[in-house]
Amino acid sequence: MEPQHSHHAPGGHSEHLQRLRRPVKVSLLSVTLRLHAPHAKSVAAVGSFDPGKPHAMRSTHDGYWHVSLELKRGRYDYRFLVDGVPTLDPKSFGVVSHPDGSKSSLLEVGY
Repeated sequence: MEPQHSHHAPGGHSEHLQRLRRPVKVSLLSVTLRLHAPHAKSVAAVGSFDPGKPHAMRSTHDGYWHVSLELKRGRYDYRFLVDGVPTLDPKSFGVVSHPDGSKSSLLEVGY
C-alpha cells in the first residue's frame, strides 16, 4: 500500500511559494558621523549615501559636531563641509581619490 500525500498540508509547497514571493526587508543600520571642529559656525555631511543632499550636523558643548544616519549595508564616500569648505574625516576607514583630483573619506557600514 502506498502512502497518501496531501498537497494542502500546512507548510506545503503553496505556502513555501508565498514565502518566496514576499519582498525582502532591507535592514538599515544607524551610523553616527562626528567631527571635532570647535571654531566652526556650521558643519554638514555630504556623500554617496544621499547624493546632493547635505545633512546638517549639530554641535555639542565640547566642540564636536554629529549627525546620525540610517544606511543600508555598503561602502560610501563622504566629506564634511566645515563652513562650506570640504573636509576629510580624520577618523575615517580610508580615503577615496576621484578622477577630478578631489578626495573623500571612506565609510563601510555593516562589514
